[in-house]
Amino acid sequence: MVPEESESGSSAETFRIVADNFALPTSLDLSASYELLDNLNMSATFTNHSYQTNTLALGAKYMLGSSWFGAATTMTIGDDEQPTDVSDADWEEWSGTFWGLSLGAGVTVPVGDYMMHVSYAMRTANEYFDDHSTMQVTFDF
Repeated sequence: MVPEESESGSSAETFRIVADNFALPTSLDLSASYELLDNLNMSATFTNHSYQTNTLALGAKYMLGSSWFGAATTMTIGDDEQPTDVSDADWEEWSGTFWGLSLGAGVTVPVGDYMMHVSYAMRTANEYFDDHSTMQVTFDF
């Protein structure tokens, strides 16, 4: 094959592109939420991973006036069986989740003609990572 823009006398080249046979890392999230009581919202998210154990996250958010409090956790689910050649410790590491309990709280404060929202969230880590904290301040103009 000789490209059309090549100079006269160029030699023909043959080439072949071979795609690797492996699955791409993908995930699918399915979520639902329900207002159980006034100001109490419950939620659940199922995540189907192509590259690790599936997870289920459960959470709740309670609103009281201009403030809110929330909590959530993530757990692994599935019917994957431990291979016979994998130790219990390795299987726990492979099939477990890195994350523990998540907590958050926030408040909305009027500032002149605007509203300021201040939120704090913390996510605990089981292994490898430090706990993760986030502080957020937003203004509604």
